[in-house]
Formats: sequence, C-alpha cells, structure tokens
Amino acid sequence: MLLHNKHTVLISPANSKLIKALEARDIHCIFSEEISELIEYEKYHADMQLLKIQDTAYIPENSKCLYEKIKPYFSSVITCKPLSGKYPHNVSLNAGLIDNYLFCRETTLATEVRERCNENNIKIINVNQGYAKCSTLIINNSIITSDVSIKKAAENVGIRVLLIQPGFIELNGAEYGFIGGASGVIGDTVYFFGNISKHPNYTNIASFINENGMNFISLTDEKLQDIGGFVNLK
Repeated sequence: MLLHNKHTVLISPANSKLIKALEARDIHCIFSEEISELIEYEKYHADMQLLKIQDTAYIPENSKCLYEKIKPYFSSVITCKPLSGKYPHNVSLNAGLIDNYLFCRETTLATEVRERCNENNIKIINVNQGYAKCSTLIINNSIITSDVSIKKAAENVGIRVLLIQPGFIELNGAEYGFIGGASGVIGDTVYFFGNISKHPNYTNIASFINENGMNFISLTDEKLQDIGGFVNLK
C-alpha cells in the first residue's frame, strides 16, 4: 500500500476545527474508531486505542476495525484484550513511553505490552494514575503533567518534570481533561488543541518547551480541549 508522504497521525474525529488546523499544516489525519464499550467522552480517544512501541502497534480487541487503517505503518499490529468502560479496565494501553521507560498503571497494563517490555529491556514504571499517557505531555526526555505520582516516578529515574495545575482543560462529560490528551508532538513542535496561552501556567509551559529545544503551536483560539491526543504513525 502506498503511504501518505505527509506526517500522519491517528486522532479522534470529534473536533473538525482541530482536524482542519492540522491538515492546513500538512499533517494527514487518520481517524480513530468508536469503541462502544467505553464511556461517551473516551470512545474515540486515540491514546486509549493505540499504544506504539518502536515498530509495533498494540490495539484492543474491540477496536479491530482500526487494524487495516494502521497496518501499513507498522511492522506488526498486536491485538490485546478488549477495553471495558469501567476504570481501570479501560486504560490497559494508556501508557507513556519516555526514553526506555514505560509509565503506566502496572496492574492493568496489557499482557502483550508487558512481555514486549521485558524482552526489550524497557523498564515499566508504575504510577497511581491509570490515564498515564493522557496525563503526560512528552517533550524529548522531559514531561509536563499535573499528576503528582507521575512527577515523582519520573524524577526518580532522572526525567525532568514541569508540574502544572490540574484542570483548565475541557473534556465534555468530565470535570476536566489532561495536558497529554490536549496536545501532540511532531518533530520539534508541540501542537496544542486550543490556545495554550489561556492556561494559568502558560509562562512556565512555554519556557519549559523552549528550554527543551522545541516550539509550540496553538491550533485554535479556544480553551484547551482533551480529545485523546494523537498518535504519530509516520
């Protein structure tokens, strides 16, 4: 199959304004599929449906329709147990890979992912937060998060962390969303799903990103919105 020459990401189709803003920047968007078992505001979240480790993709059984869409971008696609709507059985693939560390709620991590980590000397770092990827914006080998358990675990292995205030990110149906679900990274640029300058920690966030040798773009002028981030396919 001929692959798109642009950067390609897997993303929820929920916000057409964000999609148009990404495509205007020559980023090709492939849409996630609905997982009906999940609660309403998580059904299309890419960071729930696909975990990428090196050249392998991990997807849940109840997102099998995603298989054909992403297969051309990976050497292998492995199907894991289905996600259910009840936490923490919905977060088995919601893990953040930082350098050679996988941050996750270890007791709920998909068995297939655990095996891959063990075989490839990827150290699993247990955190209390099941939404580990949602809660974490990874920039190079540093992170931005509002979760204290992730901050402590990351600092324990030498990862630099900016801790921000929780909230100030919209997630329809929930009290608030998370910074990782409201952003995505391609190359040296962070794309924010909304206007990052409206966040109360904007100055620190901007400085931290720049200190890590990266730039950032606000895709719209609205408040930040958590739509499950995006996953880079190419």
